[in-house]
Amino acid sequence: CGERWNEQSMEIIPCKLFNATAKQVRFLTERGQGVLVEFEGRIDITDFQRNGRTVTKTEVVVDNRSFNIVASTKD
Repeated sequence: CGERWNEQSMEIIPCKLFNATAKQVRFLTERGQGVLVEFEGRIDITDFQRNGRTVTKTEVVVDNRSFNIVASTKD
């Protein structure tokens, strides 16, 4: 990384949260945008064909037991 290690960047990666608790669903649907969360999960990579081209889709499948809301910009 060289001297770029301290630069902040953001990348949006789709995440799937199965078997979410009612509290998690309520919070994410009402206040989810702009929320800093931490979690553990696994990377799920799927390849499929679209218009004759191979498309790769990468998502994170979240372990709902590890899901934690760290901070919200909408307090």
